Amino acid sequence: LKMYIDAFTEVSTSQVITQGSAAVSVSEDSIDVGASRPIGNGEPVTFEIHVEAAYGGATSLEIEVIDSTAAALNASLVSLVSTGAILTAALTIGTKVRLTVPAGKGAQRYMGLRYTVVGTNNAGTFSAYVAPVVDEQEVYQGVV
Repeated sequence: LKMYIDAFTEVSTSQVITQGSAAVSVSEDSIDVGASRPIGNGEPVTFEIHVEAAYGGATSLEIEVIDSTAAALNASLVSLVSTGAILTAALTIGTKVRLTVPAGKGAQRYMGLRYTVVGTNNAGTFSAYVAPVVDEQEVYQGVV
């Protein structure tokens, strides 16, 4: 199964998240929904985050989907959904994290991610984008 990613829905592209610059970082890009209004009426919006280089040295990392009035995600930030604290040991290369924003939530023009580091880390590279909601449930024929 191959996944095609629309470049306009990417918010982090091999983004290095370390505490060297700040304990809190926002995604390097945001998604412009065109106007200040709830996004995804009728459909949830899912962000998929991939760990490309193991996260190390810190205690944990929290990832949130945020919305903002500014494209740089630096004004009027509102957290829409959060992973809570993810322990460093769980953020190995290849790990995927999904955050789903319920339909109709969020009312500001720009959406992106906020990464909050707990402790002092020395490594961690992430890519993130809006992904289609995929039903991964496997259905098996019942035995009669």
